[in-house]
Amino acid sequence: GGRGGQDFLVTNQLFTVVMDAMAVHPADASVLEASCGCLLASALDNEEAKAALDEAGVRAAVSAVMRERGGSGQHMRFGGAFATLKDWLQGPEGKGATEQRTREQGASLIETRAEQEFNGPSNGREGN
Repeated sequence: GGRGGQDFLVTNQLFTVVMDAMAVHPADASVLEASCGCLLASALDNEEAKAALDEAGVRAAVSAVMRERGGSGQHMRFGGAFATLKDWLQGPEGKGATEQRTREQGASLIETRAEQEFNGPSNGREGN
């Protein structure tokens, strides 16, 4: 845990494993909540981690999942632990400007991860 754990997770791109879990279990509320919690904890009070996670599409994916689950009445409850990440989750343009784009980016990233998990690593050849 702590800053060392955050840096290790981000530096070694272990967030991709968490994103894979979300992609493989898109309808499992407990997997989605645990995964989002892990990714949010990785960004908490760590500007470098936030920047790296944002660049990797993690912020968009987490925002999309949280928004979608909330819209279906399955709000994630973290007891206010990640309240300081609200602005980061909304993105630089704010909620109104990014809501649709964030949802699309997050869904696209999760779908791509699911496809990669299903098909295995790409070998760069067409038709495989």
